[in-house]
Amino acid sequence: METATGSDSTPQLSAPSHDTALCIIPPQRLWSAINRLRSLNDKAYAKWPPHINLVYPFVHPDLVADAADILQQLDLPSVLPHQIAITDADAFVSDRYNTLYLKPDTATSAHLHGFVKKMRSALGWQTQTGYNPHLTVGQSEDADSDTHKFLLHKARLLTPISWDTAQLAIMVRDTTLDATDGLRRMKLSKCVDIDSKSLVNVTFPQDELLTLDKNDHSQSSKAYAQPAYHFDTDATTWKAFDFDMKVQYQSKSVLSNLIVASYNVLSEFQWPPDTSRNATLLSNLLSRRADADILVLQEVSDHFLPELLSNGKFCAKYPYSTHGPPDQPTVGPLPSLLNIVILSKFPLQWEYLPLQRRHKGSAIATFPTVTFHDVLSDCNAKPLVVAGCHFSQGLTDGALSSKKVEVLRLQRHLAEQYGGYPCIIAGDFNVTTSSYAIDMSQRSGALSANGRQCLSDIHDMLSTSEFEDVWLTTKIAAGESSELSQTKEAVMDLYEGEQGATFNPLENKLAEKLVGGGADKRPQRYDRILCSAQLPLRPVAFNMFGKELMAEIADGSQVHASDHWGIRCLFTENAQTGVSGGILDRLKPIVLTEAPPSLGGFEDLKQSLLSHDYLPTEQDEAVRKQAISLLESVLLGNDQSKPGHDGRTPVGLVLVPVGSFGLGVWMSSSDVDCLCIGTISSKTFFRMALQRLRKATDRGVRVLRKVLANTGTMLELQILGIKFDLQYCAATSIAEKFPNVMNLPSGHPEFALPVQTLAKLKPARDMYYLFRSIPDLAKFRVAFLLIKAWANSRGIYGARFGLLGGIHITVLLVPICKQLATLSKSISTTDILTTFFSHYSDFDWESQVVLDPFFHKELRYHRTSREPFCLLGWHAPALNTAMTASTPTVKTIATEISRTNALLAQPGATWDSILDPAGTGFSGIRDFLQSFKSYVKIDARFWGSSPSSGRKFLGWLESRCVAVLVDMNRKAPALLPRLWPGRFIEAPASDDTADSEYQGFYLIGLAWNNDGSDRAKDDMKATKMSLDGLLRDFENRMRSDPRYYDAASAWMAASVVNSNDVSAATLDPGYLDSIDAAGAGSEDFDDEDDSEDEELDEDQPSPDSDEESNARSKSRRGGTSRPAKLNVPTSAKPEGMGKFRPASDVLSRLRWDRAIDAADFIVGFEDRFAGAQEKALAQWKTEQTDEEFIPQHRILYFKRRSDGRVVWERKSRIDRIFGSGVVPADSTLS
Repeated sequence: METATGSDSTPQLSAPSHDTALCIIPPQRLWSAINRLRSLNDKAYAKWPPHINLVYPFVHPDLVADAADILQQLDLPSVLPHQIAITDADAFVSDRYNTLYLKPDTATSAHLHGFVKKMRSALGWQTQTGYNPHLTVGQSEDADSDTHKFLLHKARLLTPISWDTAQLAIMVRDTTLDATDGLRRMKLSKCVDIDSKSLVNVTFPQDELLTLDKNDHSQSSKAYAQPAYHFDTDATTWKAFDFDMKVQYQSKSVLSNLIVASYNVLSEFQWPPDTSRNATLLSNLLSRRADADILVLQEVSDHFLPELLSNGKFCAKYPYSTHGPPDQPTVGPLPSLLNIVILSKFPLQWEYLPLQRRHKGSAIATFPTVTFHDVLSDCNAKPLVVAGCHFSQGLTDGALSSKKVEVLRLQRHLAEQYGGYPCIIAGDFNVTTSSYAIDMSQRSGALSANGRQCLSDIHDMLSTSEFEDVWLTTKIAAGESSELSQTKEAVMDLYEGEQGATFNPLENKLAEKLVGGGADKRPQRYDRILCSAQLPLRPVAFNMFGKELMAEIADGSQVHASDHWGIRCLFTENAQTGVSGGILDRLKPIVLTEAPPSLGGFEDLKQSLLSHDYLPTEQDEAVRKQAISLLESVLLGNDQSKPGHDGRTPVGLVLVPVGSFGLGVWMSSSDVDCLCIGTISSKTFFRMALQRLRKATDRGVRVLRKVLANTGTMLELQILGIKFDLQYCAATSIAEKFPNVMNLPSGHPEFALPVQTLAKLKPARDMYYLFRSIPDLAKFRVAFLLIKAWANSRGIYGARFGLLGGIHITVLLVPICKQLATLSKSISTTDILTTFFSHYSDFDWESQVVLDPFFHKELRYHRTSREPFCLLGWHAPALNTAMTASTPTVKTIATEISRTNALLAQPGATWDSILDPAGTGFSGIRDFLQSFKSYVKIDARFWGSSPSSGRKFLGWLESRCVAVLVDMNRKAPALLPRLWPGRFIEAPASDDTADSEYQGFYLIGLAWNNDGSDRAKDDMKATKMSLDGLLRDFENRMRSDPRYYDAASAWMAASVVNSNDVSAATLDPGYLDSIDAAGAGSEDFDDEDDSEDEELDEDQPSPDSDEESNARSKSRRGGTSRPAKLNVPTSAKPEGMGKFRPASDVLSRLRWDRAIDAADFIVGFEDRFAGAQEKALAQWKTEQTDEEFIPQHRILYFKRRSDGRVVWERKSRIDRIFGSGVVPADSTLS
């Protein structure tokens, strides 16, 4: 107890009380900056206003009036300083915690100390020897920590400040039982005017911004208005913005476009902060890819914002901000180490919404001048609201629980306060999306089952129908290309939920540096932009930014400016949302079929694929990448064995892996399809390519053959033991602007190219669109491979037979993946698969079509009677990808899908029970050989000495098998045939028979269309006669084609056999390895041939030089195994006649030469099913989009109608039009 030291006449009051205080309170104009810092850092913020204690503890609350009387008796003007000047910040250090405060200057402190002595003496108390006047702004736990140093720096940003000393305040604690918040606040009891020494009435605002419980969690769900700032171009400074609602209401503008961007700039957490990234961050924000109307930044610090808001270009672009520069007088520091700042081109008002944890809150900005025209209501919508967020991080139960509360609190506040407003939420959501990271966290014990359920709840809350994720909305439609380069290389390494990652340590150098290794190294889609259904504008484009520039940080390493990528979205009005026209009526709605638990998860699916050899190994991937690199090096002429260059001008070529490898859905047995895009003609390219490839034999490159495919010339290669199919497309503008040109819309002028060029580019264009638009490539890849494994096991995989191929599975699967991604719940890969089989199990293939409705929005497509399977791809031409399908093959596919869907619905179903052991299709073959009483057996034998001829014969016969199904459907409709997509043998060939003759056969199972109905014997007899007749016709067509059938070395026959006759049949063991090979429509041709789409240059030398001929001769003498050279006509060709002119030249000459009557000519061509046919030249269609289009490589001859004279024939190399063949030109035509 303190004792008095004065005379006996000095009144003595009771012992000091902590329920009262005598203090100096700064004027309210200074409160804003001080309280912003105190609100998040001072534990007493909610109880005390900003103050400097003079005497604390003070007198008992009952004696406050007496103390005020004593105070009024003092000569206050003489003992108090006329002005309080605060010039620095400091800290009291103790064992429990450290108090950070604003410190008055020496003179002010001395005056205040003198007053304290006099006041204590007047109260009869002992003189206080030590007195340090201070204004508390916060506390810290460790004075040596970086957090303490950052907070002390913030406090110093408040200085210098000063004010005139006008009043003394006596504060009394509120101890009433009915206190509304229970905080026992210090309230103003008496206020003494210093000059008049009289009591005055003053009212202080009661700020309830942040009240915390014992766990440091916010107890308030109320949002609090905050000052906004505007850049004054005349004064070149930021000023607090007084929003005049009346004026602004009159200046409202209706927007038809809006761009919103979000960027986590990563605050520095070590003192002193490294500011070397700031310049690069600023460059990223000023880049074209980041340009926006509204910008939401997270983790903004006092060391970054001043630099940002002092940049002239940035201030001109974003003149309105939720915060001013902390280093500017009267503005003050940012309240937290991690702050949300919203910048805009439009005036704004904003409020701060506290969330679960002390330093976590949301900045909610309203833009009164921004409105939109709502087409539905035909009136202007309410003002725009943008909420910036930065939720708690962590993948533990506690962190997830806090995050769930934060999300819920924000959503609830927006619903209650801004219901009906167009609203956008943008920021760092910190929601873990990688399935691998989640599984690892659960296995380590950091995440419990309850925690995982909490995470799932958060995902569902963010997927609510009230808000849509703009990344997903734009990705599944227009596509998102920011991660395209990374995706092509790393798609095979992605797990579920890693698509669209904005935090990617696998690619971001700063993120990699920060996280090290482990589960934290997985890509995560932390950053998002959500828009409400009330926003009349729709998201149409999305991109990421911050990937290009690098910064050198303090340790000398080169890193990206932030560990997050920035994101940006364009919103516009009248965006189409669905397919229009009659095609929409033929789409079946996709409904989710949830997978049973027995089917397992993502890792279970991968294990099933691994056990069936459908997932390639890392070694497989490495060899293919090496082979592709080698092919590119050879084609570009980069001979690593020879230093320097040989003087040749580099050729503009781009090598693009397409097909299964390009899309990341390949197997170890898959070929690699490559498209080369260049600036030279096809003829020049293949001449050059053959020369360079043949010279690279010692590097592991072999040219197997040169073939004529539907889309032009193709080279079959073997590189490092991997089979390649190489095609070429001459497209100068595409090659020069690759790969960015692939991100352009399908209708962009860059693609105003010839039809044949578009046909060659189609695989690459489709692939790049799928990369941009598939919402989760990891899920798609695993689902694709499992469907392929299933199709193989059930005998319905083989596009050349009219069954499923890779492109067909893609067309069927992509709409499922996209539609399910739009649902307001988490969708697993097993959900995608069960929905796939359920959706197509009762599909009406005759009337309904399959397409991607997010791509085709204005499609006009006429389905013909020759299209039993309508699977529409993406880019023109040739939209229907299933033109080789027949009615019987469609019925086979439908039956197998329905069968599998029924199996999946059974209790305890697993993928291993649906797939065959080792992926061989053994049970499927067994079912096929036991399900039919009769089969059509198509025998094939070859005993010639040329492997190339044998391969041509078997490939040609195989491609014609589907014609038998078409004939059966037309001539024997009572039968339901099923073709197994493989070549059978009676028994494995021995070494003796393997060198003498190959014997194989194809099987078509025969069943009645309606098994339950009785058939008259006459009907059965008629069907049998029709079947026998069509088989004889098929044999005759096959045997009469001398291009492929040589009776001296080959034989084929088609007959009906009983099931007993084929019971011992087994699949040719080498067949499955080539099941993905080129389909029907490709044929070998001589190196001297040029396909009709190639330019002819008579002055260019032959592609076969003497050096290449010598190399081939050496290879043969050395015993190297090579395919035999393709056969050519033996008729002598007169010298000087040049190359044989292609059908396209003849067609053009007959049509456009005025001296020739085009109506007098007939085109002979080969139909895929009916064989050789004829059509009048006038009826021949050259547009690939025409329903009657026939590829020109199927033209057999041109014949004059008037005299029956053949004027051009491919097989015999007769050319009477130009005289380029084995006979001279007719004088009447030349």
